[in-house]
Parts: sequence; structure tokens; C-alpha cells
Amino acid sequence: MPGKLKATQQRIEHVIEESRRRSQLVDYLFNIIQPQRIVNDSLLSAFIGVRLLILLFPLGYFAVAGLGLGEAEPDRKGIIYTITSSIAQATDSQNTNRVVPFIIGLAVSAWTGRTFLHALQTSSAMVWQLSPPKKKLLPIGGLIAAGCMFAFLGSIVLIQQLRDNGVPWPLTGMVSLVTVTVVSWRVMAVLPNTAENNRQLLPGAIFFSITNQCLQLSVGLYFVPRLDNAEETYGALGGVLVLLTYLLLVGWLMVLALEFNARGHEWRRLRSEEKNQRTV
Repeated sequence: MPGKLKATQQRIEHVIEESRRRSQLVDYLFNIIQPQRIVNDSLLSAFIGVRLLILLFPLGYFAVAGLGLGEAEPDRKGIIYTITSSIAQATDSQNTNRVVPFIIGLAVSAWTGRTFLHALQTSSAMVWQLSPPKKKLLPIGGLIAAGCMFAFLGSIVLIQQLRDNGVPWPLTGMVSLVTVTVVSWRVMAVLPNTAENNRQLLPGAIFFSITNQCLQLSVGLYFVPRLDNAEETYGALGGVLVLLTYLLLVGWLMVLALEFNARGHEWRRLRSEEKNQRTV
């Protein structure tokens, strides 16, 4: 009996190795489910999620108090609308003009944008097995990172408004997929990587765009009711915890997109080496 079990185990291992050799997707999935990689990716996703949380509130303050966005829609549902309505209520009693909130929001968003960009650079370097960048980021880098996140969140709001105005879901979904794919693809191109060209980073961008679309669909079904219930039961702390959970999932999607590109690059390199060896 032990001999049969060992023979069966060897056949299974052989099938798995053959499947990993022939399929990039299978090899990627088996690389992802390695215990050590799961631990590392969990830490990186938490790193990104916390930096997103820190960036989100200055951006919300900049948009609401500095630009006056979101004040007229306090009853709209969604993670972003919940944050903007809370900021609008908190700043409603202030009599200052918009110049001071605009300057403060822009400055703090630039600083928190630098920390978010640093988290992305560190995560990409670790996923691609490179040394973390040691060069300090310039303030303009933080502004660009904050601007990209502002545009990303704005696209979510715009898509939701188009749906509310009767635009068919397949059309708005396609616009969202294309927009997020292009933005994430360009961001991945400036992060540390060893890809031979930017086209090799496109699969990860498409992966992030599709999974992000699925996450957005779950917002109205799960996160918004949870956020409302948590705020009623535990106050602001409960709302922050639910929001942090959502941002951790966003961080996971970002890390998995980086893993998708890195493991695909590794798979292509191994296949090329095997082909060269067979040729010799």
C-alpha cells in the first residue's frame, strides 16, 4: 500500500510539473499559493492599503472643501460618496473660503501621495526580486501619484453617474475597464521591474482592471451596508475599519497584478532557457 501511495504521489507531482511547464496561468497560480509568497504578498497589500487610507482623506478634503465637489449629493450610496459626505458635514460649519482648504488639501495630498508611491515602488521591487529604490521621491512625484488616484476615484464616480443617467451597464463597464487598464499599465511601467518592454506589463494591468470591476460591483452589495451599520454601531472607528478592509482588498489586487507580470516574465525566461538548451 505505501508503494502505491508513493507512486500515485509521484504521478500527481509529474502532472503538476507538466501543467506548470505548459501553462503560464497554472504556473502563476502555483507560485501564488506558496505559503511564503502568500505571507509576503499579505504584508505588501497591507502596506499599500494603509497608505491608500492615509491618502484618501486628504484627497477627499481637497475635493470637497477645496473644490466644492460632493457637497450637493449627501444621499448618494458608495464608499466615495460616504467619505465625501462626511467631510462635507465636518467642514460645513467653517466660514473660510476655498483657498485655504485648497492649499492645505493639495499640500497634504502631495505628501501622502509620496508615501503611497513609495509603497508601490517597494512592493514592485520585492515582487520582481529587486533591491528597493533608495532615491528619495520628489514632491512632484507625490503630486503625480495623488493626481492618478484622484483621476481613478473620479472615474468611478463618473461611471456611477452615467449608470444613474440610464447609460447601459455594458457600455459603462467597458469604459471603466479601458480607463483603469490604461492608467494602471502606465503606472506599472514606471515602477521597478525587469520586463523587456512595456507590453509585457499589460496582462497585469488587464488583470487589475477586471478584478477591480468585480470589487466595485461588490461595493453596493456588501461594503456600503457594512459601512453604514458599522458607523451606527461603533461610530467613526467602525466605518474606518470597514473602509480599511476594502482598501486592503484593493492593495491585494495591486500586488496580485504585480505578481501576474513578474511570474509571467519568469515563466517566459525559463521557457526560453529550456528552448535554448534543446537547440544546443
